[in-house]
Amino acid sequence: MADTIATEATSYLGGLFDELLTLAVLGLLGRTEADVWSAGTEFREKFGFPNPAAAVDHG
Repeated sequence: MADTIATEATSYLGGLFDELLTLAVLGLLGRTEADVWSAGTEFREKFGFPNPAAAVDHG
């Protein structure tokens, strides 16, 4: 049980650190997460890659 909690906490903190690091780098570059998402969408449309957000069932 304690191992599971420690694993979940480590995973959560690692994900949080990754997100904060990403936002910090984007801030240094003068970009926002929306700018990057928009560029990714344009790239996927141009080269025919599927949109991962469209595959998620939110209902």
